[in-house]
Amino acid sequence: MNTHEHIKKIYQHLEDEIRQVEILKNALDQEKDILNQGNAKEIEQSSANKIQVLKIIEASEQQRIQILSALNLNPIDSAMDQYIKAFDSQGNIQKKWHTLLEIMEQCRISNEANHMIIEINQQRTQRTLNILQGNNNNQQNTYESSGKKSNYTTRQTIATA
Repeated sequence: MNTHEHIKKIYQHLEDEIRQVEILKNALDQEKDILNQGNAKEIEQSSANKIQVLKIIEASEQQRIQILSALNLNPIDSAMDQYIKAFDSQGNIQKKWHTLLEIMEQCRISNEANHMIIEINQQRTQRTLNILQGNNNNQQNTYESSGKKSNYTTRQTIATA
C-alpha cells in the first residue's frame, strides 16, 4: 500500500470511528435521561444498546491498530502520534484524531455522571428497603480523628401509634 492509500484509509477509518463514538455519546446522553426517569425496562434496553455500540467501537479500534501495525508502528507506543508525525503533512489526520479523542473524553465524563446517578439511586433504594423492612437505622460512614472509617447511626421514625 502506498502512502496516499494508507493516508486515505486511516482518514476514512477515523471518520468512521468518530461517527461511532458520537453514537455512543448520544446513547450516554439518553441513558442519563432514562436513569433520571427510573424506568427499569428502558434502563436495560439502554445498557444493551450501549454495549452493542461499545463492541463496534472496540472492533474499529482493533482495525486501526492492524492498519498501523502493517506500517510497522507499535500501537503501544502512541502509534497515531507516530503516524501523524511521519505522514500527516497537511494536518488532516491530526484534526480527525483530536476530534475523536475529544468526543471520547466527553463520553468518559458522561459515563462517570451516569455512574454517579446509578450510585445515588442505589443508595436511595437501599434506604427505602431498610425502612420497609423495619430497619430504621441509617448508617452513615464518617471518619474518626485517626482517619479510620466508622459508622454513625441515626434513627428515623416514620410514624408512631
